[in-house]
Amino acid sequence: LFDSADAADDNLPDKAKTLSASSLLHIDENLQRRLHGYNSVDDYYADHSSCHYLDKVTDIPLLLVNTADDPLVPENLANIGRSFAENHSNGLFVQTKHGGHLGFFEGGVFFPHTETWIDRLAVEFIAALNK
Repeated sequence: LFDSADAADDNLPDKAKTLSASSLLHIDENLQRRLHGYNSVDDYYADHSSCHYLDKVTDIPLLLVNTADDPLVPENLANIGRSFAENHSNGLFVQTKHGGHLGFFEGGVFFPHTETWIDRLAVEFIAALNK
């Protein structure tokens, strides 16, 4: 995966920078975009965004959940889901004040609960659709 002889090559993963990364952006820049052959992390993100597929979801209900304190999803990206829900009758956008990224974990780090708030929300959403 990492080849120190090629560390100067901007298209190969950089082990030192990846291991010392202080954010997901730095990991994606120094590892992911290079592994997948992208010239920039912006190109990598643009290609891997689910926003390209939202308009294809037309005949089933879609619950979009975000948190205001998500460190990885800035407001402009959250607005994509919000806009979808405003313009599609099958969309519902929910934004909480807190929850982090892919979070809503409950319990502790070493002993997390197996069921979380997001799990209960999904089950409640599906149950409401079946009423």
